[in-house]
Amino acid sequence: MKHFLPGLFSIALFAVGCAGTPAPYQPRELDAAYMEASADYLEDNLVPLPAGWKFDRWEAADGTKLRWGLAQQGAGRAKATVLLVPGYAGTLDIYGQIFAELMAEGYDVAGLDLRGQGRSDRMLSNPEKPWVQDYGVYADDLAGFVDFLSGQVNGPLIVHGESFGGHVTLRAAGDHPDLAADGLVLIAPAVRVNTAPWPAALARSMVAMNVAAGRGEAYAPGQHDWAPWQPDITQDNPCGTNISTIHTKDAWFAHHPEMRVSSGPTNQWVLETMRSGDLLTDTSYTRRIDLPVILVTVGDDRVVETEPAAALCRDGLPHCTLIHVEEARHCLNFEAPERRTPVYRAMDGLPGVR
Repeated sequence: MKHFLPGLFSIALFAVGCAGTPAPYQPRELDAAYMEASADYLEDNLVPLPAGWKFDRWEAADGTKLRWGLAQQGAGRAKATVLLVPGYAGTLDIYGQIFAELMAEGYDVAGLDLRGQGRSDRMLSNPEKPWVQDYGVYADDLAGFVDFLSGQVNGPLIVHGESFGGHVTLRAAGDHPDLAADGLVLIAPAVRVNTAPWPAALARSMVAMNVAAGRGEAYAPGQHDWAPWQPDITQDNPCGTNISTIHTKDAWFAHHPEMRVSSGPTNQWVLETMRSGDLLTDTSYTRRIDLPVILVTVGDDRVVETEPAAALCRDGLPHCTLIHVEEARHCLNFEAPERRTPVYRAMDGLPGVR
């Protein structure tokens, strides 16, 4: 998830209660130079989904349809199955590199597009806007899908959530103590979002005011429909430094506008993220998560706060191993492959992994 860039709340006082009827949604058009450069980027760098990968649809309790996929090594050959839960705006189509690495490590791989992302059902008339009434909805979706997937695979099932997906993974495990998983891997989980340069309390009060004013479906102040984070794809961006992978999502969105998720979230989504973070930092809640957890933090995280996640591993989760990758930024799954090696070695030590 993009952090709250400078200026997010600079127009907040003006914004509360002052917006008119939004214009009908139209995907942003990009200039020809970016379209050409991003097409070349995908041609050169995008790793395809694994051989044998199959997409399907799973229906949540409220009828929302979520896209998922699966690729397997072959009967009885895998160490375990790893279920990838992407971060904010993530779509399974761009995770070919991670799936390839996991399969090379001996794992079967699966993935789930959370509601509002990828090719899962969208929530609002502007399909780019993330919105949820309560994070318990995400938790119920994931727990229900994990229960379904556990009946489709052999051996242990590991849920691998990154950033926003890591937050949802924790909520699924906390809300559902019987979660049908054998372990959790949390990559820079968004326990608390980075609201710098604004204090978190101010950020929260402003989005809460907007929600109270009936603007929960409007963008949080300063946020907007999707645009490339870094228009120059020869440069890094705040999420990572590996030039050949860090622009994958933006390049993909340029050529697949139907799959875009906005560059910043709605007021309601921000507020519910913060409220759910309150729950995740309550040790009386997290201590009931009885699964083994590998929690990964990075040295240069500009998107989420590192310390609340690390503290959660130290004090809030009964069976947690903390891994810190000092040289990485937030999007570890799109950094250089060697930076993920400690995570894979720790996964090999999870109970039941062959």
